[in-house]
Amino acid sequence: MLRTRAEIKEHAKFYLRSMYMPMVCVGIVMALAGGALLRSNSADTPYSEGILFHFGSFTWKLPDMIGMPIKALLSVITLVLVILVAVYIKNPIEYGAKSWFRHVTDGTEEGRVFGAFGSPDYHRIVKTMFLRDVHVFVWSLLFVIPGFVKHYEYYFVPQLLEDHPDMTAEEILALSSDMTYGRKASLFEFDLSFFGWYLLEGLTRGISGILFSYPYKYMSTQLLYLDWQANGLDPMFAPEYDPFQDGMI
Repeated sequence: MLRTRAEIKEHAKFYLRSMYMPMVCVGIVMALAGGALLRSNSADTPYSEGILFHFGSFTWKLPDMIGMPIKALLSVITLVLVILVAVYIKNPIEYGAKSWFRHVTDGTEEGRVFGAFGSPDYHRIVKTMFLRDVHVFVWSLLFVIPGFVKHYEYYFVPQLLEDHPDMTAEEILALSSDMTYGRKASLFEFDLSFFGWYLLEGLTRGISGILFSYPYKYMSTQLLYLDWQANGLDPMFAPEYDPFQDGMI
């Protein structure tokens, strides 16, 4: 029988109490990887003109005299770099960090955050996560709601990638679709249950997210996946351990 959201989140708090600082550090890595590492925008102030480029906290300005064609070219190059960083760096880190949170439950989390890099499975991970993002983006162009639905359809793609190393990218996406069929509203309600924490993040300028709500949400999500898996929603994989052992909390 599937556990309730309250049970899932209570177990997540147990793990959070036992490994607080490592979870905070991995949560920071995920937050940084999910942010805009490289972006550009035009600057038009009384004191400066030109186009600004940002890489993390480092900023440089191109003077207006270089001309609009060169600015347009550099903007295109920046966009390409953003996409490449997302595909080849951000997504593999997301995969590794989610794997880390999941394996907190069996004590094998060490070295997983950046484990995709140098792995023989790296290209399959990159391809699958890229196809996931493309599907969500394309459906979002139709309207917000279709993209929203696709987001939840592929909610567990990173986890399924690890559990099914012999599956192709297309098979992973199809399995995630089957696993979440008829349960997308449940996933939305699960995310919505953290709404209060999202508000607090805004009020504290993200500090509460770094210190608590990010790792809390990530850990809860991994436990939700393991619970669904243990209840047969992934019929092709049998868990070897129970992350909800009696006496944990």
